[in-house]
Amino acid sequence: MSWKLLRTLRAEPVNSQDGTTAARLQRLVWLGRLSHQFVQWARHASGSLSGRVQPSAMRFSLPFTQDAEVLLVVPPFASLWYPSLAAHILQACVRRAGFSVDVLYANLLLASFIGEQRYEQIGAESITLASERFFARCAFDLPALGHGAVQMFDPKRLYGEKKGELYRGLYPDGKAATLGSMRKPITHKELEHLEVGAPGWLDMVATEIV
Repeated sequence: MSWKLLRTLRAEPVNSQDGTTAARLQRLVWLGRLSHQFVQWARHASGSLSGRVQPSAMRFSLPFTQDAEVLLVVPPFASLWYPSLAAHILQACVRRAGFSVDVLYANLLLASFIGEQRYEQIGAESITLASERFFARCAFDLPALGHGAVQMFDPKRLYGEKKGELYRGLYPDGKAATLGSMRKPITHKELEHLEVGAPGWLDMVATEIV
């Protein structure tokens, strides 16, 4: 596909409402507000992870319509690079039923909190279930990163004694598998450090929504 064709396709409206001037202006205002909010999140996140700012002391507002009757949440660790087709199809269905509905990309909020690179590193670890382990303590009252977190990147734990040795090269001690997608995989220690901020982040988002 040529760049000219790609640019033309991206410029075309997705639906009948996208082509209106009012809709475009509304999206520009929303994006401007979202960008400003991400800057605030990034500043607070860097301070929180370094111990200078407590998560409970952060103040922010989430980028969605406050008077919406229904809020659809795109959770972590959904892709940062594509919008959720499922969420917006459901949004259209709910609107057709007569309700006001908005979509909150919580995945983008978490990425701005822990950093894009760290977010991508965690999301890439589907075999080790790093994404699920990241919220295990918050969701199920388990130990941080779930049971057996120290051995979560051990190939023998993942594949068994025999096949584990075959995948040893993908899982250096204390490292996650790159699987060809990550040049620098996240370590257990780094993941453990990031997980400390998960409960505070969830509380802030939930409080703002409720």
